[in-house]
Amino acid sequence: MDFVVAGPGAKNGILKCFDSLGSYSFEDIIKLMTDDQEKECRRLGLNLPNLWGRQLQLIDCQNLFCETDKYLRATSPESNNKSGRTRIKQKFNKSKGPMSFFFPPKWNINNQIQISCQKTVNEGIFS
Repeated sequence: MDFVVAGPGAKNGILKCFDSLGSYSFEDIIKLMTDDQEKECRRLGLNLPNLWGRQLQLIDCQNLFCETDKYLRATSPESNNKSGRTRIKQKFNKSKGPMSFFFPPKWNINNQIQISCQKTVNEGIFS
């Protein structure tokens, strides 16, 4: 949460989400989204997204704008595309075997996930 740099995908995603940035930089928009997430979710009646208590961080919001750009390039290529980017670099390929997922250890949420999943299994939700 110290700094963020908007990559080309995030910049294009931001331009697709906002009519005008005014005097704000791309990084300002990402910081604003991160700082105001609770207030805006309350205003819109949405549940605040989180990962087992970890709220969206600067890098998460930067990534969300990038993913927005990629999604819209694939589904609505005619949408605002000032950068001229149209190609998606990689296509999804199904894994050939089981995958093991984890979050970066410094986030300190992997144990919380295991406990939460075990509790869910014990309560019979997935049985």
